[in-house]
Amino acid sequence: MNSVLLNLSVFALLSIVSVSQAAQDSTCSAFVNQKVCSKKDQSVEIDKLLGVSCSAQYEGFSAIQPKIRQYINAQIIDSYQLTLLSTNFGNHKANRPGFEALYKKLSDEAWEDAIELIKYNAKRGGKLVDFSDIRGRDLKSMVDEQKKSAITEYNSLATAVDLQKELAAGAHDIHKEAIRLGQAYHDPEISSFIEKEFVHKYSSNIRTLAGYLADMNSIMSEYTENGGPSLSLYLFDEYLQKSLGVAAA
Repeated sequence: MNSVLLNLSVFALLSIVSVSQAAQDSTCSAFVNQKVCSKKDQSVEIDKLLGVSCSAQYEGFSAIQPKIRQYINAQIIDSYQLTLLSTNFGNHKANRPGFEALYKKLSDEAWEDAIELIKYNAKRGGKLVDFSDIRGRDLKSMVDEQKKSAITEYNSLATAVDLQKELAAGAHDIHKEAIRLGQAYHDPEISSFIEKEFVHKYSSNIRTLAGYLADMNSIMSEYTENGGPSLSLYLFDEYLQKSLGVAAA
C-alpha cells in the first residue's frame, strides 16, 4: 500500500514538473535562449519572433483575433451603407439636411471605430487585417439596390436601427468570448476595450434611433388620417438639424 502511494506521489510530482517546464519553454526568454543565443550566429530577423511568445500577443488574443478582423470589416461595410443613406437625403429632391447629418454622423462613427480596431489589433500583435470580405462584396450592387428601393425618412430609420443592432451584436460576441473564465482565450483587456469603445455607445445610439422611429410612427399615422405628413417631416428634419448642430443654409 505504501509503495502504491509512493508511486502516485512521484507521478504527481513529475506531472507538476512537466507542466511547469512546458510553461517555461513557452516563454519569450526560453525562445531567445534556446533558438537564438545557443547558436553561433546570434542575430535573428524580427519577423522570426512574430507569432511566437516574443510577440505582443498574450492571453486569449490569438483565439479572438479572427472575430476582431471580421468586426473591422463589418464596421467598414456598415459605414458605406450609412453613407449611401446620407447622400440619399442630401440631394436637391429629398432636401433633408437633418437626416443627411444623422446618417453621416453614424457613418463617420463606424469608420472611426474601424480605424480604432485596426490600431488595437496592431497594438496586441495581431496580423494585418484581411479586407477580402469587403473586396468580395459587390458594393455597386448596394448602390443599385438603394436606387431601386424607395428610401423614405421612415424606412431609413428602420435600416439605421438594424445596422446599429448588428454592430452592437458583433461587439457583444467579442466580449462574450473574451470573458470566458478558465479557458485559453480569456482576455479581460479585450473585454474592457470593447465595453469602453463600443458596448455603451451602441446602446445609446439604438435608444436614440428607436425614439426617432417612434416619433416617425406618429407622423405616419398623421399621414393616414389627414392626407400628408409633409409639414411634420419638415419640422422633424429641422429638429434633427438643431440636435446635430447643422448650420442653417
